[in-house]
Amino acid sequence: MIAFNNSDVVNRLVQRFGTADWSKWGLNQWSFYDYVRYNPAGVTSIPFFSVNVGGTDSVSGLSKTFEETNATQSRMLGQDLILTSIRTHIWLLPKNRQPSAIQALPSWCYDDSAPTISALVDLSNQGILEIKLGQKLYVQVGQPFLYMPFCKGIDIDQHAASGAQPSIWMQQSTSPVDKWIQEPEQWIESQQILDVAINFTNGTSPSLPSIGEGVNPSVAIGVWLDGYLVRPMQ
Repeated sequence: MIAFNNSDVVNRLVQRFGTADWSKWGLNQWSFYDYVRYNPAGVTSIPFFSVNVGGTDSVSGLSKTFEETNATQSRMLGQDLILTSIRTHIWLLPKNRQPSAIQALPSWCYDDSAPTISALVDLSNQGILEIKLGQKLYVQVGQPFLYMPFCKGIDIDQHAASGAQPSIWMQQSTSPVDKWIQEPEQWIESQQILDVAINFTNGTSPSLPSIGEGVNPSVAIGVWLDGYLVRPMQ
C-alpha cells in the first residue's frame, strides 16, 4: 500500500469537498474486482458488481466469496476510487475445480478441452465493455479481452496434445505493458451508481460445448478496476 499527495487530485478534492487539511489525506493503491460464472449457453450481456460478496451467483448458484469479488455493496464501490486502469479476465477454472465428470477425464488438459479452448478463443475477440456512472456512459471499449487483458499469470503458448501434436491454449496477454490505461483518470464516488457490463451487440456470445455426459466446463469472467482510494491517512 502506498500513500502520497498529487496536486491534480488535491485540486479535484478541493473542488468537490471544499477546503480541508489535505496533507492528512492520501491515495492508497487498490483494485476492485468481480467475477461471474459464464453461462455455457452464451449470453447477450455479462453484468459485473451487481452481486456483492455473500450474494448468490445466478449461474453457479454458489455464494460469492472474496475469491469472486471484494465488492461489499451492489452497484456501488462504497469508497472513492480514482480509476487508472481496467483489466478483464477469462478464467477457465483448473481441473480440480471443474465438475466431477470433467475431473475424471485423464485427457482433459490435452485433448477433451480443445472444443472449450476454441470457444474461448472466439469469446476473446468479442464484446464491448461499458461503464456507466449514474446512467451516463463514461467508458466504452470493444474487444475488451484483447485490449484489457488480465496481465498476470504464467505465459502458456501451447500445451502437448495426444500424438505429440501441439495445440494452442487460449490465454490473454500476461504482459503488464498491455494493461488498459484509463486516460483521463476517472473519479468514481463511493455511493455513485455503477453499472459495468460486457455486452455482445452482434447477438449471443459463444456457447461452451458439453463434455462427456452433457457436462459443461466451468469458466468465470472477471473485471478489475485498478486505481487509488482517496482516504484519510492513518
